[in-house]
Amino acid sequence: PGSGFRRSRTIPLDVAVPAVHGTYGEDGTLQGLLELADIPYTCSGVVGSAAGMDKVTMKSAFQAAGIPTVPHFAVDAADLDRDRETVLDEIERAIPYPTFVKPAHLGSSVGIARGADRTELALALDVARRYDRRLLIERSMEGCTEINCSVLGGAGYDPSPSVCEQPVVGEEFHTFSDKYLAGGKGASSKDQGMAGSRRLIPAPISDDLTKKVQDNAVRAFRAVDASGVARIDSFVDERSGDAWVMEINTVPGSFSFYLWEASGMSFDELAQNLLDIALQTHALKAQLMFSFESGILEGMRGPKSSG
Repeated sequence: PGSGFRRSRTIPLDVAVPAVHGTYGEDGTLQGLLELADIPYTCSGVVGSAAGMDKVTMKSAFQAAGIPTVPHFAVDAADLDRDRETVLDEIERAIPYPTFVKPAHLGSSVGIARGADRTELALALDVARRYDRRLLIERSMEGCTEINCSVLGGAGYDPSPSVCEQPVVGEEFHTFSDKYLAGGKGASSKDQGMAGSRRLIPAPISDDLTKKVQDNAVRAFRAVDASGVARIDSFVDERSGDAWVMEINTVPGSFSFYLWEASGMSFDELAQNLLDIALQTHALKAQLMFSFESGILEGMRGPKSSG
């Protein structure tokens, strides 16, 4: 009586379904907690989630796998503080204008700014560094079209791509409002957030380009050891037929269900596949050994006391 605290309850979980974006939810932290708690979960593991959230590490994984990647340059905020002009010179030698500057570890377009010249680039770096100590500078893919594709896969399921989409944006890039506030008040849950953004499905590009985007998406999914459902964002040049991967989202908005519905898979089927992958991943991990008996410490014991 008189206490504002209730007795805690333990709720057994068969499977956790992480639907949390950004820091601590999408970067491997929550996934590590679920690993420690021995609870199956429906997204990428610790490594895949961490790599998918760190744009610098992600790009390195893509390049190591031989995947065409949007041209980029990484900067450490400490170097920027030490010698701003030298860093700006290095960026200008590596990436032509215009550029986009992004915090390495954030998503949802937070902290992103465009730089059309040296002055704007410097301002964009100042914006991004408020959010992260590592910054990514990407080439603005002028004349190219953004094309996205989802991939579903994991333990027991070979990664497979969805149909492609072409986002329709009113700004120079997809803003936070475009991604999460679209649809407006009164819209149904299926018409809000990423599901409510304007898009063309299937993307109006050639069959050859579609296949190239889908193949690159599956390769990117494998490169970071992703699992469950992810969305891979790319750029294509319809004149040259080239395609470049920009990034992977390991907890995509709305689980990219709209891409799978357009591919012939209902939301219920998508959810069941995610649950099955999570349970199979957990079952396979349970078969692994994580410790072994060793006598190495025995030899470190001192001589027994005669007393």
